[in-house]
Parts: sequence; C-alpha cells; structure tokens
Amino acid sequence: MNKILRNLSVGFQLLGLSTLLTGQTYIAHNFDDGTFGPYEVNKTDQEARVYLVDGSVQTRWDQTLYNGTNSGRKAQFRPVDDIIFTQHIWMGLSIKINSDYMENNPNTNAGLMQIWGYNGSSGAANHMCMLKFDGRNGGALVWQHRYNSVQNKTHVLVEPDFPRDEFVDVVVHVKLAEYNKGTVEIWVDGELKVDLTDQTIGWGDMDSTGMINGTYCFGTSLGQYNYFVDGAYDAAYDGNNILFDGHLEGEMRTAIYDNVALYNGEDGYDLVKPEFVSKEPDSDSDGYVDSKDAFPSDPMEWVDTDEDGTGDNADTDDDNDGYSDLDDLFPLDSSEWADTDADGLGDNSEVVGDLINISTRVYVLEGDKVAIAGFVVEGTEPMTVLIQGVGRELTRAPFSIRDAISDTEIELYNSEGVVLANNDDWNGEDVVLITETANAVGATALSSASASSAMIVTVDPGAYTVILSSKNLLPGIGLVEVYTVPSN
Repeated sequence: MNKILRNLSVGFQLLGLSTLLTGQTYIAHNFDDGTFGPYEVNKTDQEARVYLVDGSVQTRWDQTLYNGTNSGRKAQFRPVDDIIFTQHIWMGLSIKINSDYMENNPNTNAGLMQIWGYNGSSGAANHMCMLKFDGRNGGALVWQHRYNSVQNKTHVLVEPDFPRDEFVDVVVHVKLAEYNKGTVEIWVDGELKVDLTDQTIGWGDMDSTGMINGTYCFGTSLGQYNYFVDGAYDAAYDGNNILFDGHLEGEMRTAIYDNVALYNGEDGYDLVKPEFVSKEPDSDSDGYVDSKDAFPSDPMEWVDTDEDGTGDNADTDDDNDGYSDLDDLFPLDSSEWADTDADGLGDNSEVVGDLINISTRVYVLEGDKVAIAGFVVEGTEPMTVLIQGVGRELTRAPFSIRDAISDTEIELYNSEGVVLANNDDWNGEDVVLITETANAVGATALSSASASSAMIVTVDPGAYTVILSSKNLLPGIGLVEVYTVPSN
C-alpha cells in the first residue's frame, strides 16, 4: 500500500476513519508491493544495509561497515520528499529488534528514528528528536529530544525489556510550542507509555503556533544511527546520561521496519497507527479494496461481470448476452434471460435442485456478529449440497444493494459444532464445477472477479449450520444459499 496526500482537502471515510485533511501532508506504506513507495535509501553506501525482505524494510549494520564517516555508522531510509512539520509531528511504525542487536554489548545505545530541524536564523540543521534503543534495562526503548543545543538533551525511558524478534507497534506525537510548552506522546502496541507536557523541544524560534521565523522540521530518518565508541559511560540510568561504549569490533545489529506513516496535522493517531497502515488500500473509498476492485480509481464502479471494460453500474448489459439488463431476468447469467413459468429458473435450464434453506438478506457486522443459516438433511443417504455466501453480487440488479459485503467467508458446522468445511473466495480450483452446478440448480451466479464464497460438500443425514462472515471485517449485507445438487 502506498498512500500519499499532499496539500489537499480530502474527507477520509475508510475502515471507520473520518478525518479531514486540509493542506496537510500524509504518507504511509506497508511495503507489501515490494517497493519503498514514498520512501528511499538516499545514500548509495547504505543501499547494501537497507533492503526489502518479505514485505518489510530490513536494516542490517555491522561494525566493519564503519569507515570513520557519519554515513558509515548509519543504515537508514527516509521520505523521498521532505515533509515540513511546524507544530504537529505524527509518526507510526512497526519495528522488530532482532536478537543480534546489542546482544553482547548492553552498555550502549543507538538511534532507531530521527526527526530533523532547521534553524532559520542560524541556518543550522540537526536532529531534534530521536527514538532510540538502549542496551540497559533488559534492552529498552528510549526517547530523546533537545532544544537548540547538541548537548541540551532530555532522555525518557519508554519501555524497558523491549521485545526482540517480534514486531511491536509504536506511535509518536510531538507538538512544538514556545519554551517549556511542548508535548510528547508515545504509544507502544496501543498503550500510552509517555505523556509529557511542559517540554522544551525544537531547533530554532517557536511560539504557541509552533516553529516560526523560517524555522521548521524538514523530515525524518528511519533506521539505525550508531554512536561512536566512548569508553566513559555511566552504568546507572538517570535519564540524563548520554555517554556509552558505542559499538564492539565485529558487532552486528539488525532492525526491521514496517507500516511506516508520517502526518503533520493535528489529529493523526488513527492515520499513522500501524494497524491502519497495514490494511489493504481502497484508493477510491468505495468499500472494495484495490485487489478486489476492477476499477480501483472509480468510486462508482467495482466490478465488470462481462469484462467488456465498462463497469456494471454503467453497463446496460452486464452479462453481455444481447439482452438489456432492464429486460433480462438474469442480468448476470449470459446463458439465461427469460423465465416463462416464473419459477426462478431460466428457460434454458429447467433442471433444479431443491432449495433447503435460503437466508433473508442479513446485515453482517464485524467480529462475531455473523449471519447464521441452518438446514437439516433427512433420510438415510448422504446428500451433496452447494453452499454460497453471496456478497458483491448483491450490489447489482435485481438486488441493487449498495452496502453489500465485499469479501465473504463461509463455514459449515455439524450439530456438534465441528467445522466440516470452509471457503473464502470461490474462484479457486473448483471454479468450473461450482459455476456449472450453480447454473444447474439456479443459485446466484458469482462473478469471476468476486470475493464471494462457495463450496460443494457431501454430508450425512443430520442438522447443519452455515456461518457467513465478512472476511475483511467490513460490515455489510450478505446472503446465504444452500441447494441440493442433483445426483445426475
């Protein structure tokens, strides 16, 4: 996912989020597409230390890379374009500290993220905030900020015994203001760990509106910033100590980043939290994620049943059978268009299975608020049934439901509560069999681009339950269908 908003006034309605972005900048990327998106490795000597692995950014630094230069102690990436912060700075990221990080060198610390400031009066630039890892306190997450001086630093212990070898979600919010009026908030896995007020933060001139007189924060650096060796350290953590051992000969450090977001507006928590950034994008905010949307940039279209390049909402013949949707009783089935005896079955195939149970249209919510349909197989012989969880097809005629589920999942349970079968996305290896069977029994025709669910199973006599849920946790209306499949 790659989300970029620049100098816009946009209403966000996505995943329950409603935030107005007015003249603000927001970038976010989860690296699942195998690219850096709006970020880059801007130093050629660091390209071998910062690279993409399994949908995340791995930074790997070892002491042999240090060549005496400032760049030699880094393994960093940053936004392609600077984001100008003058008052609010929001950052969210998922970070994994590997077990090799300061494994044998606990009496040191190193930067994991830097926020840079520019002093308009002096023309000087330097980092003014830093998220750090401290080898002491069981390996701790530490925050540092300063004001117009390299030595004027404030250190805060964020999280002792910080987990290794697992991703942890971190959100940082800094509000810049005049002397002794700044604030810092830091969340770890959704829990507020740092809530500081009356802080002095910045690099230049500030008042109640933030940075002024040509002073501004011009960006961030993500990744490792390793310190020079310094033998004079204080083993006791007192919140002010800044002297550490640096790095050992041959030492290696690995930190991995994912779901990185930046925002310079006032209310940014829901925008930058890694849980939000990791979601699949819905670029046109029509309720269908881009991977399931045939028209990801058109909010009025999301499916093209006949694959003619025209979305179903604008297409007058969705199944391309030569009959207008207005005159076609089966607008999504190219093999049917009439039903002379009004039995729900097209004239071209009057072979039908017995309907065991069909739910009324049910509004499915998130979590355990699912749709449930039950049926009973009587007699002594096993029965083969077609079960469908219909979602996006409900958006078209004859249903024409706007808020249908975009991605369904169905599960079949026996009377003892045991899951016998399940399906998510029907168009797998059984797509031909399911299509032919649905046509034969008169079930709802599913689109090849649909994320609806369907399966054919054989069950013994007994009572059964079908549960329909929303796979992507987005609420909407769904339909459960259960049909017997003729033996011939």
